[in-house]
Amino acid sequence: MWPRNERQRLAAARVGGRIAALLGGLALMLAGLGGAAAATPAPLDTPMEASMNQAHSDALLYWQSSHDFAGTLAHLRGALADKGIRIFAEIDQAAAAADSGLTMPATVLILFGNPKAGTPVMLQHPLASVELPLRLVVRQAGDGSVRVDYLDTARLLERDYGVDDALLAPLARVPALLKAATTAN
Repeated sequence: MWPRNERQRLAAARVGGRIAALLGGLALMLAGLGGAAAATPAPLDTPMEASMNQAHSDALLYWQSSHDFAGTLAHLRGALADKGIRIFAEIDQAAAAADSGLTMPATVLILFGNPKAGTPVMLQHPLASVELPLRLVVRQAGDGSVRVDYLDTARLLERDYGVDDALLAPLARVPALLKAATTAN
């Protein structure tokens, strides 16, 4: 019967709590869709620690790119392709906002991964599927700088799902790859 041990019970409880928090946030967002408050974003340069979900706080990595917005995207695409990592989707969140009559700085969400690395994790830990594929955001800050935000999924999978280091090794190398691609000249 699942969960089989205390570590898995704790991981399941954390995942359940995160799912409940996400559903609660979704309900609040949907309830506010018609109001002006829902269309007023927090300032882009507000310290992220003040507003981020505590479940992800130690796994959210962010840094400033040394390239402009388009250059950052190009460097990320190239670095991922060079390592055989697929980009499954790029979502232009600023364009989606514009389609809804809202404005926001340039912001693109990238979903990426390598099924050879992710599939074994999902087979051994089916609930971990909610954390994959990997994702990052490239966003233009109010001062013109470009930020990269990356959810360190390897850290989440180890901490919240009990995934062992051997399965996580390919995922653990991703933050260094992304940072090198966006901070090198």
